[in-house]
Amino acid sequence: MLQAMAVWVFMMAVIIDGLGLPQVSCLQPTLPFEAAGPVSLAGEAAAAAAAAPYQPLCQATKRVALLEFASSGFNGVTCDNSGFIISLLLYLPPYYTEDQELHFNASPLAKLQSLQALELGNIDFDSSAIALFSSTLTSLIVQESPLRSPIPWAALAAKLFRLTTLQVYNLPAQRLDGNMLAPELCNLTRLETLTISSIDGLRGSIPSCLSKLPWLVSLDLSNNHLEGLILQHWNATSPLQRLDLSSNFLMGFIDPSLLGWNRVYVDVGNNLTGSMPHSLGNSTKLIKLSMANNQLSGEIPEEWGNLYNLKELDLSRNHLMGKIPASMGQMGRNSSLVYPALGNPPLNKSAERRHPLGALAMRGCSTGTGFCLDLHSNELSGEIPWVNLLSFDYDLVYWNFADNRLTRELPDQEKVLWVGGVPMISLKLDHNSLSGNLPDEFDNDGCLDLVSVVLSHNHLTGPIPPSLRNLSSSLVVLDLSHNHLEGWLPQWIQQMHSLRVLSIGFNSFSGPLPSTIWNCTKLQVLDLSNNNLSGRISRQSFSHLQGFAYSSVWETQVNTSLTLYDEILTIHGKGLDLKFTYLLTATVSLDLSNNALHGPIPPQLGSLDGLIFLGLSSNHLTGLIPEELGRLKQLNSMDLASNELEGEIPQALCSLTFLSYGDVSRNRLRGPIPECKQWGDLLPQLLHGQPRLIQIRPPS
Repeated sequence: MLQAMAVWVFMMAVIIDGLGLPQVSCLQPTLPFEAAGPVSLAGEAAAAAAAAPYQPLCQATKRVALLEFASSGFNGVTCDNSGFIISLLLYLPPYYTEDQELHFNASPLAKLQSLQALELGNIDFDSSAIALFSSTLTSLIVQESPLRSPIPWAALAAKLFRLTTLQVYNLPAQRLDGNMLAPELCNLTRLETLTISSIDGLRGSIPSCLSKLPWLVSLDLSNNHLEGLILQHWNATSPLQRLDLSSNFLMGFIDPSLLGWNRVYVDVGNNLTGSMPHSLGNSTKLIKLSMANNQLSGEIPEEWGNLYNLKELDLSRNHLMGKIPASMGQMGRNSSLVYPALGNPPLNKSAERRHPLGALAMRGCSTGTGFCLDLHSNELSGEIPWVNLLSFDYDLVYWNFADNRLTRELPDQEKVLWVGGVPMISLKLDHNSLSGNLPDEFDNDGCLDLVSVVLSHNHLTGPIPPSLRNLSSSLVVLDLSHNHLEGWLPQWIQQMHSLRVLSIGFNSFSGPLPSTIWNCTKLQVLDLSNNNLSGRISRQSFSHLQGFAYSSVWETQVNTSLTLYDEILTIHGKGLDLKFTYLLTATVSLDLSNNALHGPIPPQLGSLDGLIFLGLSSNHLTGLIPEELGRLKQLNSMDLASNELEGEIPQALCSLTFLSYGDVSRNRLRGPIPECKQWGDLLPQLLHGQPRLIQIRPPS
């Protein structure tokens, strides 16, 4: 019965293919046939079946070849008008679990003498069968397959002379019998698309003859262990549009011919040296250019302003120097072009918003009608050419000038329409030498989409500008730490309903700690440390603070625009600096240390059960350490040092099983140290300055 069902399902699939239904393969079912249920047509598929003209079915003898392994399941078959099978797509269906395997007896495929395209994914396949029809193949794609035998590449290379598409990726190198990058690869002179990517253990150099392939349009050799010199001396008439050699160990200079006039997408992040080629300004078709993670030096050429179609420029992590050329304001001004996603997930912004561009931590963008400019971690100096850069005629702009040597003041309304002139989602200028007051020109119309403002580690002065309240519905990250800002924390900060990261530590803010700050219910990272704040920590209930709750961190999806936002957050505890990446799905931190706060530690803090770091050191806190802190089960670091706390260390703190750093030194504590391993490991800092603490041998 099951065998009859398998044949019936298979024949129904072939009939569907013969009817020419859109987006339906002639072997649609992909479950193992013994588990397959009935197949029926309904809705649009049924209507299409009724209206579609008759097309020839696959020849009977060819269907028999497929029936010999039909019980295993397969994804798709395509036949030409004569009924010959010309394409096979063999994939493990997405509903299979990781411990299931799909086995194929490939020998019947020898009967498919007209096969032109073969695609294998996630299946156990006898790869030696490829040789049975290699002379007819024009497209071969192999990915993530636990192949039963290595691909006999050495024997196949001479037979695949018809190939126009060769894509092999996400395989271990031992699944390849022979070096795929041997010079014989250049005998495939009809190649248009060549992808050999993410082959674990694939080493060697790139054969120079690849640059001579006359029809090659896309070359992707990324994420391998390739060494030697990067490809040089490309033919001026090469049709190559997409070039990705990133994440290897290639060396050498960037030859101007590598970035020819026809390039659209280029990523050459390796170990390259030398300067930026001025001639790149002639590659006006470029939409994405990444030279990140190299050792390039010198200045950004003025001629690059001619890259009118550019949507993403990433020159981060190099040794670039000099000023940012004013001509960069001309980049990408042909904003009508849209290029498909280039590897990083786009933001799925609501349909009402005008700005479709997205980014990953401002270090890579998928492009829409906007522009991404990433120059972080270089040695650029001088003044940012604001007037030129803010003349961008884009829907959305991402800037990352972080970790350079940029100077001068941020512009105000009198000099240029600061943010209002350019709609942005993220502004990142941290780790520079910018000075002056923060401009009070966060225009609401221009900043409706502003999600992140990171201006830390500069020399900015003055108060927090009132116009920031205009961003109450959009701003998720505000990092103004390590500056010289001053004044009282504004009461209106309670209106920042979307705020998840507020980091304003290491400034000169003064006045009482506003109780209204606890109205920002989505906060996950609050750093007010190293200021001159006074007053008490509120004793109100914290149960409404969703961001600090364990269930919020691990079960609730964060705002789509910052799901992958990450930034290094340094917490300065006693004796060490703790560095976290505030990936917003994982990090929860409260740091009020090094201020002038007084009064008791509120027991209500024990309800913030998602906290990973709690810093209250170097204040004037009094009273007992609340037992309720033992509820903070996720706590990794707790710093209560240098206060005026009294009494015993609660035994309840032994429930903090994740605690790796704890400091309660320089207080007035007495009595026994809790009898548990984690507090026994912390004896040196526990006893420092507290002679009345009694050491009890902790359990082993």
